[in-house]
Amino acid sequence: KVNFKLDGGKKVNVQFDIPTPPEVVGEVKTQGSFSDKSYKMDFVWNGKGSGQIEIVLGTIEMGMLNGQLTPLLKLVGPDNGKMSIRQNILEKIPFNQSRFLVVTFIRRFIKGIPNNDILNDNYIVAQSIHNIKIQIPR
Repeated sequence: KVNFKLDGGKKVNVQFDIPTPPEVVGEVKTQGSFSDKSYKMDFVWNGKGSGQIEIVLGTIEMGMLNGQLTPLLKLVGPDNGKMSIRQNILEKIPFNQSRFLVVTFIRRFIKGIPNNDILNDNYIVAQSIHNIKIQIPR
């Protein structure tokens, strides 16, 4: 938890607590092969049993060791510690043009700020993010 205080000058000061999510740590397990269309990925993380988790899949193109990451797919599900993705979804990812697959686990808390006259946004987001970079086998 982080305590946030904003001095609005002549306006009223704003102070509130921002709840921070527990750190998310994940891993990716793969099975099968692309050639016989049995390939699937299982995502496992330290689920907290409530709320949601976002998993974003992206790629880094060939020839770009630390190059531009292109996000391709966002999965949202319960924060229960496990999710699978099957071949029929994975076959839409351009693995033949990519050198790396990047899997990002995101756990976030969003706190609304009622009666806010100082900040332009009416909410604050706190996130825990875990990235895994996987070299695509050839």
